[in-house]
Amino acid sequence: MANTISGLQIDGWRRELQPYLQKSLVGKSIADTRIKENLDKGDTVHYPYFSSPSAVSYTPGSDITIQEFSSTDETLTVDQKYVVPAYVDDVNALQMNYSYRSELQERAAYKLRDEIDQDVLGEVTNAGQTMDDGDLGGTSGSAITATTANIVQVFTTARKKLRDKNVPEAGDFAAVVSTATAEIIERTAADKGFQVADSTLKNGYGGNFLGFKVYISNNLDSTAYNGTSVERHIFAKKGAISLAVQQAPMAQMKEVSNRLGANILVHAVWGVKTFTKRADWMVDAPISA
Repeated sequence: MANTISGLQIDGWRRELQPYLQKSLVGKSIADTRIKENLDKGDTVHYPYFSSPSAVSYTPGSDITIQEFSSTDETLTVDQKYVVPAYVDDVNALQMNYSYRSELQERAAYKLRDEIDQDVLGEVTNAGQTMDDGDLGGTSGSAITATTANIVQVFTTARKKLRDKNVPEAGDFAAVVSTATAEIIERTAADKGFQVADSTLKNGYGGNFLGFKVYISNNLDSTAYNGTSVERHIFAKKGAISLAVQQAPMAQMKEVSNRLGANILVHAVWGVKTFTKRADWMVDAPISA
């Protein structure tokens, strides 16, 4: 005869909640964030530029035609305003085994940082240069299929495009690639120090490859390229994209009348822009792997 002991059994609970899987956020690593310094108040930063003068030959004793020049104003507008709202009841919090208020705030802040990251990487569609299969000797207008046989050519071609546009280089060329492309790079360059390690999953930085600091992201823009949905990789000089975070993710508690609790409002305000004179600092490369 079996003993009946079910009433004596207890359930086991972990001390912590299950970990929240987060994407590596790399946008701020490649963006120019200094523009925020020009935004003490208001929502707009002006960044004008002049037309370029021309060098002309001079004949001694002849009149010189004075050139006219013009200026063009460009602006970055801080127009992205997001909030992650949640309600926390004091009684529920009192009876709960976990500090879910702080957990909610942390996850909400991450969601906002993720939105900022997607906005920055989405600027690839405003790149001044493009690179497709035709640049590698294949079909023009088609996306690149990355392999261990051509990955070196992908990077050297992107580097040549930046150099051909006289993009100043100071050891600050960066590439943002997909996890699939990163795996191809790793198989090609494992002996050169490039390794997708645990630290990469935290900060997105995978290592140096052919003069580029390589960042790995699951937030690459997938806007259709000539009708094909493909991840738009970025090869650029750091700072090609400008990012102004007027309010970094911040939590506010708002007491709710007639309730024993409060709303947690985590919000952020930012704007992104690829200015005309920096568009050529970035190459839009649609790549599948």
